[in-house]
Amino acid sequence: MGGEDLDIFIPIPLTTYGVGVEHSIMNVIELHQKTGFDKFILSGPTKGWRSFGYPPQDEFERIADNILRFKEGVRDFGIRLGWWAHMILKTGPADRNLLSRTPGQHVCWGT
Repeated sequence: MGGEDLDIFIPIPLTTYGVGVEHSIMNVIELHQKTGFDKFILSGPTKGWRSFGYPPQDEFERIADNILRFKEGVRDFGIRLGWWAHMILKTGPADRNLLSRTPGQHVCWGT
């Protein structure tokens, strides 16, 4: 590595599984204080959507709301946030590979 800085981004799912986004924010702050890590990637929508299709608009609105809540919650701690849309191009139920276009139109790709 020749003395170069190594960037480490800690992934944090935006799906909180019933514990609430505030719990995740506190975990991020605690991890930052214990380790010094200051870069976190908020991930969502997660791969669970691959089987069902393209997420509806309200899912993205929920993600945006949670990103804002994270941003406000870590503001005073020197923590930097990014967003990783954990979808892949092949999304949705089909016998063939599907590509999803915005806003969720499916296009077949191969067999």
